[in-house]
Amino acid sequence: MKAVEFQKIYDTFAHTEYGKRLEGSIRYEKYNLGNLSHEEWCDLLGKDANNLYHMEATYELAGQFIDSQNSSGKTPIDSASTSLLLLASIMHDQAEAIVGDVSYGDKAPTDEIHEMNEFEHHLDAMNPGMNTSLKAMAKSAIKGVIFDPSTNEGALFNAVERTGYLATALRAADKIPTVTDADTIDGLHWLVADVFLNQIPALIGYAHNYSYPHELLLQNAELISTFFESIPEAIFNYYEDNSQQKKENFIKAQQAWATFCSLHGL
Repeated sequence: MKAVEFQKIYDTFAHTEYGKRLEGSIRYEKYNLGNLSHEEWCDLLGKDANNLYHMEATYELAGQFIDSQNSSGKTPIDSASTSLLLLASIMHDQAEAIVGDVSYGDKAPTDEIHEMNEFEHHLDAMNPGMNTSLKAMAKSAIKGVIFDPSTNEGALFNAVERTGYLATALRAADKIPTVTDADTIDGLHWLVADVFLNQIPALIGYAHNYSYPHELLLQNAELISTFFESIPEAIFNYYEDNSQQKKENFIKAQQAWATFCSLHGL
């Protein structure tokens, strides 16, 4: 598939009622403790913080991921897998216009199943005019890529998604010194802590086979280490009843990070 075809899928969806619904909502909303406006939140975190623009950002990231992998000497990504990965990336959150956005650490398996079912049920309405062959490919992407990390393409997509989470967390970490509102600072610290505990161990695992997350971790090692050491303990109180478990998971992620750094002489 050509890039123009992927862009057409995105643009067509964006003009539907579903696309407009996503455009009007933000991601990482629970961390917005300073009650920033939609525009302020997206200015702070980038377009990945907008529910619609996030899909385009993920598509762009997937392209960078593929280019990095295919020039790294690691196992390349073939053309068929490339097409499925890019298609999954450009449309993966369409059904959130129906089910809503649930933060990574809060999403249960039943949420995933519900979202997948709604995706399949509303595929035609969300993608008017999609031809038969592309629709068949989209159905394969839904079941075998977006919601199934056990397949080759599903693992690739999962790695891309997790990489995107970390990239946004690193942007949040970088922005904290420029923020003066105490509640917003707390929210950004919480976002960074939550992404680190949920994504760092998995990305370390993916770094063995995929060059892009490996390079992202190495290039941002100093910032990651700094924030593992400096996240205020009080931040974990925002998890309320689950605070102790989240704190323990954060410590485990920090230990995994320390091992990664030691192996790489960091």
